[in-house]
Amino acid sequence: MTITRPPSKQPIPNHAKKVFDGVLFDVYQWGQELFDGTKTTFEKIKRPDTVVVFPITDDGRIILTEQEQPGKEPFIGTTGGQVDEGEDILAAAKRELLEESGYEASEFILLDAKHPATKID
Repeated sequence: MTITRPPSKQPIPNHAKKVFDGVLFDVYQWGQELFDGTKTTFEKIKRPDTVVVFPITDDGRIILTEQEQPGKEPFIGTTGGQVDEGEDILAAAKRELLEESGYEASEFILLDAKHPATKID
C-alpha cells in the first residue's frame, strides 16, 4: 500500500524563513503585502506527520490503550504517534501499533489522510 501525503491547504512559501528549529515544531515566518497595501508577518509551524491506528481483532473488537502522557491524567486512547524522519507512513503505523499495544496486524486500510489545521503543516 502506498500512502500519499495530502498537500497542505496553505503551503509554506518558498521564501519563508525558519525562525525556530525545535524538537517537535519548526516555526516559519514570511512577510506578505495585504490588499490595502500594508505589510504583515505570517507564521506557520511544521511538525512531523502523525499516524492513528484503530486495530480491530478477528472477532471484531477494537483495541484501545490506557495511556499516560506528561501533564495529563491517564486516559484511554488509540494507538499511534509521530512518523520518524525518513520513515514510510505505513511503517510508522505498524511500528506504533507494536510499540503501544504489542499487536501486529495482517492488514492495514487507510481511512483518511488530512491536514487538520491550516496553520500547521
